Amino acid sequence: MNPNVKKPLKVGLVGFGKSAQLLHAPLIEHNRSLELSYIVQRHSDRARRYYPKAQIVRSFEELLETDVDVVVLLTPSPTCAESARRALQAGKHVVLEPPFSLSELDAENLVLAGTRLERVVSVFQHRRWDGDFQTVKKLLHSGRLGEVREFESRLDVHRCLPKTTWIEENLPGTSALNELGTHLVDQALVLFGRPKRVWADMRSQRGARGDDFFEIIADYGDTRCVLKGSFLVAEPTVRFLLRGSQGAFFKYGQDPQEAALKKGDTPGDVEWGRDQEHLWGQFFGNDNSSERIETVRGNYTEFYDDLVRAVATRRLPAVTALQARDIIKFLELARASQAGGRWIEWEKLAAVEAERMSA
Repeated sequence: MNPNVKKPLKVGLVGFGKSAQLLHAPLIEHNRSLELSYIVQRHSDRARRYYPKAQIVRSFEELLETDVDVVVLLTPSPTCAESARRALQAGKHVVLEPPFSLSELDAENLVLAGTRLERVVSVFQHRRWDGDFQTVKKLLHSGRLGEVREFESRLDVHRCLPKTTWIEENLPGTSALNELGTHLVDQALVLFGRPKRVWADMRSQRGARGDDFFEIIADYGDTRCVLKGSFLVAEPTVRFLLRGSQGAFFKYGQDPQEAALKKGDTPGDVEWGRDQEHLWGQFFGNDNSSERIETVRGNYTEFYDDLVRAVATRRLPAVTALQARDIIKFLELARASQAGGRWIEWEKLAAVEAERMSA
């Protein structure tokens, strides 16, 4: 247990869907400085079968009246920002699913509320602790690639038929761009910062009501960054591809942690987060050399470890609401590009949106 925390922080999950069952609950249970105390389920008691020590409450309002310390909001994006604001006003720390808001303005308001009320607001960008991303980050910092000219990152799932869930409805805050793209955008911002301009293509490939494919090109001047995702990919695809002035790197396969959680494995197992050797990335140098690069072990548990430290020491978490605000703006640029069929500059988004609204 963190020595700065006298007793475990009580955590409440708002919702008990896939994300709660496969990711949040196991990671919270693994952390000895956290206690999964409450789960909001409006009608079912299903969560009790998995977490009998947690109290089932029937509404978000009822949860806010308890002694819960950290509220984890797993509700659809259209309602998330308002719920987060109410939780902060009730004196709770807040964790949100990405993207936690539908607009940059909503995001900024949450940032201000968290600061004013001295409560931690963080967003569950757990893929920052993907082993493959950590490997790319380490390789970039080493300088072995030289000046990076091309960066491609894609995240796909195979979903032949549209799912009957809110994430695939044609509603604000839904689509593959939100389900998959938020993670790719966050990783790009961590590595390269804000782009100069963005171009995007989004479409439905399976007859879904919402978009199930996206391709975003972010222009960083000398660096071209391509982010792609689809629900219609059955074959292995390159997860990362980088080309630099001194060499290149590519890697197949996805981080194994989500698959391990689906099988019932628990964080802390001996092989937790370890990539299979045949999926290690390959580096090619300009001197015709080549080398397999062992994948850094992934560690999703670091997200909640960091949250505990942030609450105990009253500092910002690793994933801040300000960083998440930039993700939301990035997504707004992508949608504006799709609507206008052109490049959208980062600093000119507000003017473009005003022009569109007046048309």
